[in-house]
Order: sequence, then C-alpha cells, then structure tokens
Amino acid sequence: MMGNAISIAGCGDRVEVLFEPTGLKVLVATGTSVLDAARRCGIALETPCGGIGICGKCKVKFLSGAPKPTPQEVALLTENELALGYRLACQSTLSQDAVVFIPAETAHPSGRILTFGVLREVAINPVVKKQFVTLPKPSLNDERGDWERLVGMLFGEERCVVGSDLIVDLELLRSLPEVLRQADFKVTLTTANNRLLAVEKGDTTGIAYGMAFDIGTTTLVCYLVDLWTGVTLSTPSIINPQVAYGDDLISRIAFATEREDGVRILHDAVIEAVNELAKKACSEAGVSCEHIYYATFVGNTCMMHLLLGLDVSQLGRAPYVAVIQSAVELEAHKLGITSLPNAIAYVLPCIGGFVGADTVAMILTHFVDGVDVALAIDIGTNSEVVVKCGNEMFAASAAAGPAFEGARIKHGMRAVDGAIYSVSVDDSDIRLLTIGGKPPKGICGTGLVDAVAALIDLGIVKESGKLCSRSEIKSLPQKIMERIVEINGEVAFVLAHKHETESGVPVVLTQRDIRQLQVAKASIRAATETLLKLTGVRYEDLQAVFIAGAFGTFIPKRSAQKIGMLPPVNLELIHSVGNAAGMGAKLALISKDEMERANSIALSVKHVELGTNPIYEEEFFERIRFAT
Repeated sequence: MMGNAISIAGCGDRVEVLFEPTGLKVLVATGTSVLDAARRCGIALETPCGGIGICGKCKVKFLSGAPKPTPQEVALLTENELALGYRLACQSTLSQDAVVFIPAETAHPSGRILTFGVLREVAINPVVKKQFVTLPKPSLNDERGDWERLVGMLFGEERCVVGSDLIVDLELLRSLPEVLRQADFKVTLTTANNRLLAVEKGDTTGIAYGMAFDIGTTTLVCYLVDLWTGVTLSTPSIINPQVAYGDDLISRIAFATEREDGVRILHDAVIEAVNELAKKACSEAGVSCEHIYYATFVGNTCMMHLLLGLDVSQLGRAPYVAVIQSAVELEAHKLGITSLPNAIAYVLPCIGGFVGADTVAMILTHFVDGVDVALAIDIGTNSEVVVKCGNEMFAASAAAGPAFEGARIKHGMRAVDGAIYSVSVDDSDIRLLTIGGKPPKGICGTGLVDAVAALIDLGIVKESGKLCSRSEIKSLPQKIMERIVEINGEVAFVLAHKHETESGVPVVLTQRDIRQLQVAKASIRAATETLLKLTGVRYEDLQAVFIAGAFGTFIPKRSAQKIGMLPPVNLELIHSVGNAAGMGAKLALISKDEMERANSIALSVKHVELGTNPIYEEEFFERIRFAT
C-alpha cells in the first residue's frame, strides 16, 4: 500500500465538502457521512451517543447539497429545521458537492483548541516499514544467534557475520528468544530508518500507526494517524500543564533557570500530558499503544527544549542560542513517554531564536506554494510571522502573550461553552454570541477583539486605547450608555449584565483588558511590519495573507483589521489555514520526503531577531494605537 498517492480526501467517485465557518474543504468518497468528512478534516463535533443517531446533538446545516432526511433525522429534528437544511452529521451521507455550516453548539468544546487544518495530498511513504518473515529455525547445523538470524533475513546472510548498522533496544533484544519461539519463527519486523522497533508474532503488516504532537505554549494537540492511509483517527487536546508555572515563554524560562529542578519540573509536566494524550487517542480509536511506532513533535524552540529536558537559560538572554536546532530522533521511552513503548520520537528542526519546529511545520504544509509574495502569521501566546518574497522566506517570533487565550483579562477564559466569541452593534444595543449558545461565563480571544473593535466604532474606546467614561461620550443609545460603569473608581464596559450570566456576576471589559490587547496586537503587527520593511514588500504586493493557529482560525477579520492587528489588505486575501503546525507534523509523520523537506526549510529560512531590531522597537510603539 505504501507509495500510493493518498489524500485526506479519500478515493473513487468523490465529492467536495466545504465546512463553514472554518473554510476547510475536503474531498471524500460518495456515501461518506458528514461526521466522517468532518473527522477527516480533524473537526471535532458533539457526538455523545458515539454517532449512532440517537442523541441529535451533531446537528449541522446544509447551505447547499442537502441530502434527503433519514428516518432518524425526521424523528429527532423539527419540520422547520429539516426545511432549513438541518441534518445530523452522523446520519446524512454525501452524494454531491455540499457546503455544510457547523453551529457553535455542535462544535465540540475541545475543538476550539484547534485540531483541524488544511492538509494537502501527499504520497504516503513513512519511515516506518513492516515486513513479515519466516526465519530459519536453529539447528546443530545452524547455530547462529537469534539476532544474527534476524539480521541475515533482513540484509543477507553475509551481514549476519560482519554485523549491521541496525539499532535495537536492549529490552527488545531480551524479549526476542521468547517471541520467536512462541511464533514458531514467523514474525513481523517493524523498522524505522536504521532501528528495529518491534518483533511481533504472526503477520501484522496491515497495522501501523503514528502520532503527531503540536506542543503549544498554551495547548497540546495529538493526532493519531494510520501510517498506511494517512487518515487521522483521533485528535485529543489538552491545556499545557506548564501554564501552572508561567503562562508565557519568558516566565517559564525564568522558572526553569531560577529553580535548580525547574527544567525537570517543566519537562515532567509536558511529558505527563503527552502520555495522557497518547493513551486517550488510542482509547478513542481502539488502537493498541504498542502499535504506535513513530511520533513527530513540533513547537517553538523553548517548548522543544523543555520536551527534551534541555537547558533553556541561554534562550532567555541575547543572542538567544538554542542547545540544538537540528532534528532529534530517539526512543520515546527515553523521554519518559512510557505510554508508547515501541515508538521513536522525532522532534522537527528549529529555525533560530524562538522560531521553532512549529514554524517549519507551518511552512511545510505548502500553503505558501503557488504565490510569489505572501504573509503568514501563526497567532498564539508566542506568535510567528513569515514573509515569502520570491524564493526567499524570512521568519520572526513575536511574544504576543496569552491575552488571545483569555489570560490576563478580567473575565477572560478559554474558548469553551459559555465564552463570548462574537460582539456586534445594532441600532440600540450590543449583541453577543457565546460558544454552545450558553449563558455568558466570560470572554475568549475572538470576543475580545470583536468587543474592542465594536467599542472603537462607537467611540467608547479611543485610538489611544482609552476607555471613555459616560461624561466623555456625546451621544449613544441609552442601553449602550448604561453599559458604561465605574468599578472601584475605574471605567468598565458591561458586556453581559448579571441577570444574563451563568454566575450572576456581570462580564465586563476594563481599561487593563484593553491595554493587554494593545500589547498583544502591537507585537504581532510590529513583527509583520518589520519583515515587510526588511524585504521591501508593500501591502499591495501581497498576494495572500495566511492566518494559522487556534485563535487565527476563528479570528474576526474585519475586527482584527479595525484594531490594527492585521494589515489593511483586501479581506478576500486573508485565509485561515487551521492548525498548520499540526498539519506539518502529520506530513512529516506520513512522508519521509516531507521529513527531509522540513530539514531543508529549517536551513533555508532566514531568522530575524526582533529583540534587538530598531525597526521592530519603533513599529511596536507606533502600533500600540488602534489604527489600521
């Protein structure tokens, strides 16, 4: 099966499905359910019943290409819903091209920790190989050791004398005699590059799985992938437990350097989370952890250092030098990943400074291919900006801080049920939308951007970022004016009144919240402007602007431009590409060619250090203001 061109899209007679509001497309075989198509994109939907059509929670709306309702849909949905195009994702099958809208209440809460992204077609050729062999049994005429017998079968009889470059773990070598004899010397050998990973009884050549991990500053995502087909079977995610020791890179580096056991504590925290994700992914997919043979890891330079348990003190001071930028390959259990006893861990290479393996993976997804001049921004606690100009690419890291994740905001929260994610203005008041349609609990990053943009439009927030009091506002509808209050002598804006919220406490926006957003957006925009100036690229030269990352995928584009976070280009040029880092990690997992290309990218992209760059400093203070 290896070597066949494969796509997330499936094969045979195929139809195209566009999922809104994510903008993600996928080609699938005719007859595929909407639920399976969504899963192939990595989109998590609410399916409490496991997708057997009895709970009615996986409700989606067909904007075009709606199939005839099934009996289960007729039973669980109203006539009006069916007439409007609503169907159940687990029951509706695709027979033609379709556009499917996923309501907020259907998107799984953990899905807002972004697990999906755009993955292009790629020839499947993983480094993992499996071979079923029947070894000659020992006899008085053949006294070779078990290892030499195995090597002779793999590489030829002459190699069993001179030896081979094949690396084997001691524990595997210890178990070899028993496995061979229990299997009557009929076994499957699993290798990756020059390593023997497993010797299994009988023919298991059809079973091979791998994992791709995106180790973010705030969130971790795991993709469990069938190595022979490239299909993703499970995508669990979790908050990075390191946030307990600091919610940004600088605070974690400080913790690691100020405590003698700081690196070990942070390393143990992320490894424990990786083990938890790996077990959860295997449980969800019904896969044995012993059949996970390879795991790729991406993240910024600091996250990769802490994953490996490396000293990060030198990353906290100029010239911000890494212990190692090259790719690292080792047995997963040596990192403490005990949940994957047979797996090799492969950490993709970094570029320079804090621009790490996640940026390499983002570029690896090829979304910048086909355009000569492009801008790519991976928005997160530690954001990365890439400018492509002809055959050259320049990259920089911008410490945006955790405001987009809801941290350091008075009523900030992650993007889960009850989070305000959209704020708009009508003739007399503001309108809120919450994830899951639940009573407001707080506000997440997209809601924060929307809210401030709306307040700028109303004149309540000035270009300087000042939140105005009632006395400073000339004329606004009464309901909006009543939302401007004072709390402990400071001006605040009430987004949700106490009778509207789940807790009975009003959700408000404060001056400090607005300042946090100013710093975050200024860092990203200043990094963007610095790279554009260094490359000589003008706004009008940009053929595309790609936005990656969890926040970037759900970002309200107009509002992001209104506050000055994104450059003033045509909105049609701005494209969300999902979790590009995670998709790049998957590409490296299923294709040896892509793994090699990742190494080439790391060597060719030019790193721009912003910490000592005078252009960045000037731009940062300029971009603090809310101006496009």
